[in-house]
This record gives sequence, structure tokens and C-alpha cells, in this order.
Amino acid sequence: MLTTIQKTWAQIKWLARHAKPVLGYLIFNTSVTAIFSCIGVYSALLSKSLIDAATTGDLPGVFKWLGLMALIFVFRITISSITSITSTKCSTKLRNNIQKHFYEHITYSEWLEHSKYHSVNLLTRINSDVSVIIGLITSTVSSLLSLTITFVASFITLFFLDRTVAILSIVIAPVLMLCSIVFGKKVKNLYMEVQDHNIKYNSFIQESIQNIMIIKTFCKEKKNMQDLESLQDTTMKLNLRSSIIGLIAGLFMTVSSYLTYFVVFSVGAYKIAVGLMSFGTMTAMLQLFNNIQSPLSGFASIVPNIIKSLASVERLMEVEALTLEDRTPKALAHLPNLKPSICFDQVSFSYQPEVPILKQISCCIEPGEIIGLVGPSGGGKTTLIRLLLSLAHPHEGHITLNTSHQTEEINALHRHLISYVPQGNTLFSGTIKDNLCYGNLLATDEEIQQASKRACAWSFITALDKGLETSLGEKGLGISEGQAQRLAIARAFLRQKPILILDEATSALDPETEVKVLHAIKTLPHKPTCLIITHRPSALSICDRVLRLENQKLTTVDSIDKLMKIESA
Repeated sequence: MLTTIQKTWAQIKWLARHAKPVLGYLIFNTSVTAIFSCIGVYSALLSKSLIDAATTGDLPGVFKWLGLMALIFVFRITISSITSITSTKCSTKLRNNIQKHFYEHITYSEWLEHSKYHSVNLLTRINSDVSVIIGLITSTVSSLLSLTITFVASFITLFFLDRTVAILSIVIAPVLMLCSIVFGKKVKNLYMEVQDHNIKYNSFIQESIQNIMIIKTFCKEKKNMQDLESLQDTTMKLNLRSSIIGLIAGLFMTVSSYLTYFVVFSVGAYKIAVGLMSFGTMTAMLQLFNNIQSPLSGFASIVPNIIKSLASVERLMEVEALTLEDRTPKALAHLPNLKPSICFDQVSFSYQPEVPILKQISCCIEPGEIIGLVGPSGGGKTTLIRLLLSLAHPHEGHITLNTSHQTEEINALHRHLISYVPQGNTLFSGTIKDNLCYGNLLATDEEIQQASKRACAWSFITALDKGLETSLGEKGLGISEGQAQRLAIARAFLRQKPILILDEATSALDPETEVKVLHAIKTLPHKPTCLIITHRPSALSICDRVLRLENQKLTTVDSIDKLMKIESA
């Protein structure tokens, strides 16, 4: 029990911390809500006075109370318009702040940790769960205060009018609160189940659309439709369960409320009949009774919403617990003309403890050296690159950058020294120019042209109707794989960093184009240290050294001929 209380308290503090930037708006809106609640109670007394004046023929009194009601009406409309604007500003600012916080946290978190989550999973938390929390902070909290004020003020007023009716009006309270607690627990479990299913459903849709070509070529359209129908059946069952829970809870509340209303109305009718109550008092009493019943029903419905919101907080706190990258300032990280050597010293790594990928890897790459990295698929070549990029970290050993004056262990900030061409299509939707300048926003037109020519991309760019301003779709839709690969290489050239990494970067190029690109790499003006992962002998021909990674070990290959014999064995 203590653990649950501590957990809930931590969630409340989390909400308070994130609500702090909009505290002024919240206080204003909540104050207005409190005033409206008091006005609502006063309106019951106002209607009593108006009806009593009307039934006794007091015409001046009737006009007086009607005028006061009109003033209250105008006041409420005016203030409601203002609060509508402030509420929109408050909720939008709060949403932007929280979403920015989590986007930033994911952006700067350890790659290995957040890559365990499906992108739709993270997207659902940033959108859906944040929306639930916005509703709690901007709406539910003020509603809770409003209902509390309305309930207390109405009960006290009704108690002075008629104690018996006041006591009868709250008999239903324990039933409603017990109902809300019982159903609240069910709502939380169901909410978590619905969110998980929504992630699965949206992931299926996203991946199906992204891989529609694979679906078509493997003739899996019918299978995919069956899978979709299965997911939709589950959605239907979850929605029906949610509806049934809400129906049962609502039935309890409605029956209890109507029974209580019947008893109160009967008591009021009896007292009017025997002359113990005026018609105006009866009218005020019924309004106050409704003012008490509405908050009770509101409390009962708010409790499940709060429980659901705390479940969303729990899901976001899980994302917030992702470890942030080490970004300790490094002296070497932002030196544009740096020419460091790269040293792997007894480096070991594994994604799973029982499955080692690298064991005690040691080697040094000198400034300006071009290194070829070969080995069987799944042997750890890309993992070695991830370690160099600080996307993953050695479990043992060290990776350092060394100059004649300084040695620094690699961290995330050293990516400022690296240009990287990963495997596959890594282009964004947007213009070709936007993609090329992604790593160098200040690049001149001449630099863009030179980098594109070196990557053998300029000829096809200029052949397009809009040239550099040609818009590409998702993952470079509109150009071939080979063209996309050349743009990725040009993007890395344009970045002009002292370390250049190419991971199977010429796999989609024809032999003639590949030779030209490789020659360009060897003759780059800034002479970067270059690490090339490849299986092609043509790429290895430009290398100063070739390293082979196999069976978790790194060895030097004496000659390309010897390597080809190993590969063909």
C-alpha cells in the first residue's frame, strides 16, 4: 500500500512540475470557475426571491430580481468568452511544453534504449497520453474545485432552508464514491489495454503502408486484410467492454439519483400541502438539490478520469526514465581542422549478455588513413560503427580520439567530427537541396555543386525539371535507390568533417559510378580519416589498410587477393 501511495505522490508531483509554466492561467481560470459556482448557488436563492415576489404580487420586487438575473447573465457571457481564450492559450502552451520536453528527451536519450520502443509507441505517448494529461490539468482540476465549491455552498444553503432535505440529498454520496472507486480500477486496466492495442493497430497500419511494395510482391494483400480485421475485432471488443463498464456505472448513478430526487420532491410537495414551505422555497430547494447531485455524479465520473490520467503519467514517466547521452563538454569536439587518430583499446560489446558481438577489439586508425572493414554479415561491423558514433557504448575497454596534445574518450559530442553514410535509404521528405544541406545549413551553391559532382549526383539532379528544388517523397520517393545513395554520399561530403564513415554506401551503385565515387573519396580536399564497410573489392582498392571482423575478433588482412580467397571459401 505504501508503494502505491508513494507512486501516486510521485505522479502528482510530476503533474505539478509540468503545470508550473501555465500556473497563472490555471489560477485565473480556476478562480473564474469558483466564482461561477458561487453564482450558481446564489441563482437558486435569486429564483426563490423572484417567485415569492411574483406570487405575492410584488411588482417592483419582480423587476428588481429580473434585472439582477440579467446582469448575472451578461457577466457570465462576458467572462466565459475571456476564459475560453485563456483556456485555449493555456492548454496549447501546456501541450507544446510537454511535447517539446519529451521530444527533446527522446532526441537526447541513449539510442539503444529508445530504439527498443516502436516509433508508434513513442508517438502515441507524446500525442494521446499528453492529451489526456492536458485534460486533467486544464479541465479536470478546475472542475473538481468547481464541483467542490458548488457542493459545499449548496449543501450549507439547503441545510438552512430545510435540514431534512439537505441530509437526504447526500445519502447517495457513499454509493456513488464506492461505485467510482470500483469502476475506476477497471477503467485503468482497460485504458492501459486499449493504449497497447492502439499502438499495435497503428504500428500495423504504418508498417503496411511503408512496405506496400513488399506486400504486393509477396501477394500478401489478402493476409494483411485478415490481420486488419482481426485487429479491428479486438478494437470492437475493447470498446464494448468500455461501454458496458460505463453503462453499469451510469445505471447505478442514475437510479440512485432518481430515487433520491423522488424522495426529496415528495417531502417538498408534502410541506407545501401542509403550509410548511412556500412555492419559491420549493423551487430553490430543488435547484440546490440538483446543485448537490451534479457534483456527486461529477465526483464519481472524475475519479475514473483521474485514474486514467495517472496511468498516462506513468507511461510518460517511463519514457522520461530513458538515460540521457553523455554530453560532457569536450575540447576536441568542435575543432573544424582537427586531425585525430582513433584508437580502440580492448573493446568488448554485446547487445545481450550471453551473445557477445565484439571481444577485446584493439586497433588504431591514423589521421587521413582510409580503412576498409570487411567480414561476414552479422559479424559486428555496423556495431563497431555505432560504438564510434556513441550510439552504443563498450562494456569493456575504451574508444579514444588522440592528438599530439590531448586524448579524449568518445562521447556524443564527438559526432560533430563525423560525416556518416548509413545503410539503406535515409533521405527525408523535402527538396533535394534540403537533404543535401542537412549536415551543413550554411553550404554555398558552389559547395553543393562540388559535393554533388564528387558523388556523381549532379548530372541527374540537373536533369530533373526543378533541379535542386525537386521535392522528394518519404524515403526519397521519386528517385532510384542508386540516386538516393549518391545524394546521401554528397550530403556527407558537404558536411566536410575530419572523419568519414561509409556503411555499404556504394552497394546500389553500378561499377563505373562506384569507381568514380571511390576516387572522389580518396581525393577529398579536406583529407578525412575514412572507414568504409564494404564487400566489394573495388572499394577496398582505395584503402590503405583492410581490417576483417569475424568471430568477435578484428584482424588485419595482408592483401585483397588473400581476402577474396577467404570470402569465397
